Amino acid sequence: MPKVSVIIPAYNVELYCSECLNSILGQTLSDIEIICVDDGSTDATPDILRYYARKDPRVTFIRQENAGAGAARNKGLELARGEYLQFCDPDDWCDADMLASFYATASTTHADVVIASLSPWVDSVASAIPPKRMELPPAIVAQLTEKNAFDVDELSEQLFTIGGNSPCNKFFRRAVAMEKGLRFQPLRRTNDLLFVKAFLANSKLIAFIDKAYYHYRRGIQSATTNDALSDSFMFACEALRGRLVADGLFDKFRKTYCELAVGSFVFNFKSIQNAAFRERWYSELRPRLLRLVPTDEDLGALTGVHECFRTVYKAMTRGADVMTVARILDRDHNKKPCRSHACPTLAEYRDELKDVLHRGDRLMVEVCELKKSFAYRVGLFFTWPLRTVKGLLSRAATRKTK
Repeated sequence: MPKVSVIIPAYNVELYCSECLNSILGQTLSDIEIICVDDGSTDATPDILRYYARKDPRVTFIRQENAGAGAARNKGLELARGEYLQFCDPDDWCDADMLASFYATASTTHADVVIASLSPWVDSVASAIPPKRMELPPAIVAQLTEKNAFDVDELSEQLFTIGGNSPCNKFFRRAVAMEKGLRFQPLRRTNDLLFVKAFLANSKLIAFIDKAYYHYRRGIQSATTNDALSDSFMFACEALRGRLVADGLFDKFRKTYCELAVGSFVFNFKSIQNAAFRERWYSELRPRLLRLVPTDEDLGALTGVHECFRTVYKAMTRGADVMTVARILDRDHNKKPCRSHACPTLAEYRDELKDVLHRGDRLMVEVCELKKSFAYRVGLFFTWPLRTVKGLLSRAATRKTK
């Protein structure tokens, strides 16, 4: 049994998957298996993954028809043998000591899941300021000097709003997922919410690390749009409530579930740009949200959560139309400066430069390794005549110009 099973779903990521796999293969914790599940890619992604599987016996390559990241992660779960699970997206990369740190923390604290910060890396020259790193709650960070692990009961009122929905900044004990039958939903978006939140709810101890080992790429243009898929979160929230009720855990996590459901609704509402679609979306999803957070039992649970979420939800229970909700959100937005219009600070430029330099260093290492390879030397040998002719023609053209 390897210590960690790393599961990587991949779809049309030929430009990025080598960087991701190199960062996993270069981990200081070597007792790992890497399960790459190609989700029906139409580019060179399968060829690259096959190359790594031939190159390193720790890499397993599986190919399936396109069914989404959730289905690909589930296929990886079926094959995983590790004591712990780590999920990675193929366009991201990790620090070399990530798995060693996660495993050491989980082993010493006996935690079922370890949660760390999450660092964005902007893959776009159009973005002058990188998005803010996802931090752990200050109240938890303040206690990390005394203890790293917390009983789930201590976190019951905020559990679903800690660490985000992504599984990539979390380290899971595989036995919990197997025992509880936890799987990802076959959704195009938000397929990870059910697995992550249900896993947290069924855990006993949760450990935290106030460091971002995992770097996720931002700025890649997606073929999908928020308008087309912005109800996926509702399917996820509905499934999560059903799961919590079935496990007898809903009352325990009622408050944090309400904040998650209403907060997800608000986030998706704000992301829709088309006014006509937003009105239709609101009319269809508002009744579904009210069934998840019914007024007679759950409105009181929203006391103490984000003021904007509570205000929006109360307005919805009173039959507010889409324009009323939009005005509430606009007022809340105008209470604080918008990051996208703020002047960048020196520290933000310094962080961006640090990311650029770090990527440049890694590219230089890859170039040096390539030049040492046998294939590169063979290529130099066979292209020598052409390069010689090109040099002669270039010098002749220079003399003629003079």
